[in-house]
Amino acid sequence: MTFAYTDADITRITGLIGQSDNFLSQPDIATDFKELEKIKRKQIAYELHAQTLGEYVKIKRIPRGLRSNLRPTMFSKNEQFCQKWEAILNKCSIDLMVAIIEETHKELPKVLQNVTEVETKLRNHASPAMLAEGKSKLTTHLQDFRMEVQARKRHKFQRDAADYEEGNVYRWETQRKDHGSGMRRYPQGPHSKPLEPRKPRASSAASDSQDTSLSFLGGSQDSIRESTSDVGCGTEYFTEDTDKH
Repeated sequence: MTFAYTDADITRITGLIGQSDNFLSQPDIATDFKELEKIKRKQIAYELHAQTLGEYVKIKRIPRGLRSNLRPTMFSKNEQFCQKWEAILNKCSIDLMVAIIEETHKELPKVLQNVTEVETKLRNHASPAMLAEGKSKLTTHLQDFRMEVQARKRHKFQRDAADYEEGNVYRWETQRKDHGSGMRRYPQGPHSKPLEPRKPRASSAASDSQDTSLSFLGGSQDSIRESTSDVGCGTEYFTEDTDKH
């Protein structure tokens, strides 16, 4: 025996529910603000990354993350050849940074367009009180995020400056100088262990501030607020009382 509701039964039963107040179609303002924060974080990250890479290109310094791991396995004792090798690697890294900067500036207008769309949506649906409260919290979140990213980039910038000051830009070059009899050979197989990164030298901050025109890349990190670990898109934008309006 099978059972199924007829169309008439369905109409009769669902008609008992009564009219809703369309709460399911009402906009979620808090979610919209979180989406706006996500997009504006991307905007900040793009802008700071492009600015930082531009500074590296300007002073012809290669960040660790863009230094090639290629090492000369032939003529490693030939100083002129090794200098030529390093110059080629440097040019490759510089071009990669320029390519990233170029692509970042192509993407930024799309990000800004997304920002405009979400902001327009919020203005059309949020009450003045909710809009003001949301903007206030958004500004605080983004300021903390900007400072966090700046601190991280400053740390890496100063670390890279120390590499240049100490002549440790390329590991193979350091090994060649340390071992006058030639470079130490490393296994190239899949089980070879990666080289351990060096810790940044703490005393490099003073010289870095003179090497860069970007203020956030120079100076000390002591002024950075420590309360950035809990900053994020998961932070609530409105109190319970505000949500009820």
